[in-house]
Amino acid sequence: MLHRRISRVERLCEIASMLLLLGASLLAKAIATLPGWPPYGITFLVAFAVMIIPVIELNAWATRRHVQHLRAHRGHVCVVCHYVLDGLAPAGRCPECGTPYSLDDTAREWGELYETTFT
Repeated sequence: MLHRRISRVERLCEIASMLLLLGASLLAKAIATLPGWPPYGITFLVAFAVMIIPVIELNAWATRRHVQHLRAHRGHVCVVCHYVLDGLAPAGRCPECGTPYSLDDTAREWGELYETTFT
């Protein structure tokens, strides 16, 4: 089972997603109060549809960035703290967090998460 902390980029994506959805709700509420505009539900759906596109792209960008980082290190990255394990013994404990690792296992676990191989 892959246990890892959430990286700063992933956390930023989550926060941006929540802010964009909150923005869609507030925008829809403001527009719905204007005379001649459709009710809140329809306005929210339109605002949500427009604002969800950057959220999807931001999350896709973060995933691509993380996979590129993993490829650069052949998947030899600690699954808990993301410490780069290149150049260390084939098995041991992560110097950063102390989690036991095997380079083959870390590459396999990251590969299973992203449905790819890191060689």
